[in-house]
Amino acid sequence: MKKRILVSAFEPFGDSQSNITAKVLELLPEKVGDFEIYKITLPVVFGKCGELLIKETERIMPYAVLSLGQAASRSKITPEQNAKNIRFTSSYADNEGKLFSGEKIKEDSPDVLCSTLDPEALKSAVVSSGCKIECEVSQSAGEYVCNDLMYSALYALKNTKIKYAFVHLPCKDKHALAHAVLAMLEEISAEYQKAVTP
Repeated sequence: MKKRILVSAFEPFGDSQSNITAKVLELLPEKVGDFEIYKITLPVVFGKCGELLIKETERIMPYAVLSLGQAASRSKITPEQNAKNIRFTSSYADNEGKLFSGEKIKEDSPDVLCSTLDPEALKSAVVSSGCKIECEVSQSAGEYVCNDLMYSALYALKNTKIKYAFVHLPCKDKHALAHAVLAMLEEISAEYQKAVTP
């Protein structure tokens, strides 16, 4: 593993013409301390988003991956604790028109997989940064493509040392959100330093 963090965002979906995560991704620096920040924007497509993220992860071999998802119905920044082994489309199909009604993401796999980066630590970093947007840990990433990405990534990385977290962002000021994400990236880099310090 190298001093690299991969940050992912999503393209627009549904009736939206933009995605707040892509706007935030553009504002993030290329480096945070000694860490290089790599960026990727993913399609809002079940299965494909996870495949592309893992392909890029395997290419750059980062210390950690931080995925960002848009949650228009939420008012707070929400680091996710859990991802569920389910695909469900209640309001609209994904960007390739796929519909699901409760199918599993991975057969013969646990119902729930947990973030391997501590969401409470990410929350604390945001709060300590003075971000004007509230932050709280969420216990569920939903059942749409965001959850699909989180579960697929955790499943693919389970036998590696690469850390993973998913964070939902509300549709609020992109500069304030970028400030919060930067605080989380600084927390991830600090965790790395603690892990390698004797």
